[in-house]
Amino acid sequence: RCVIHRQDNMNFTDMSGIRNYLAMNIGRQIFPYTSEVRFCEVVFKEGDTYTYQGLYMLEEKIKQAKGRVDIADYEEDAASLSYIVCRDRYNETKLTLSTWASEQQLCYGYFNMVYPKEDFLSEEAINTIEEELSRIEYCLYSDDVQEFKKYKNYLDVDSFVDYFLFNEFFMNYDSGNNSTYYYKNRDGKLA
Repeated sequence: RCVIHRQDNMNFTDMSGIRNYLAMNIGRQIFPYTSEVRFCEVVFKEGDTYTYQGLYMLEEKIKQAKGRVDIADYEEDAASLSYIVCRDRYNETKLTLSTWASEQQLCYGYFNMVYPKEDFLSEEAINTIEEELSRIEYCLYSDDVQEFKKYKNYLDVDSFVDYFLFNEFFMNYDSGNNSTYYYKNRDGKLA
């Protein structure tokens, strides 16, 4: 299964339609879990009539698997959890996490669970993930310098620096807010 994004919605400032394609392919060389993408033109057929729908970018779905986001399988009784979350607009069809920054209305968007699926998560596991993300948010928004310095304990700093520099270079105006995926491997830091 793939996710199709309409090219003009993804990149309305780039009439060539190549910026996001280029960014995703360069990203695959830098970031280990960047989705593969392909251009495709979409045409609908109704009877004998064909209607051109435009240029789209076919993109792999973000998921946990070997060769994709290669993190440990979810085990509920593990001392530390592996998971993937996505910061995005509110989505009533997904499990939206309640975190400190969203409760304080300090950030745009919400964390939605990507992996593991909601059906496999216990209430305790959901609470643990919410607490981990809330701890990070509290630290990052803190006015207390000593509290702020703790971010290095929770984040894979290099991955965040690379991510933000990369997105700045490609002028991705909503990086960090929409369709931004984070993962944590068991006993690892958020990346």
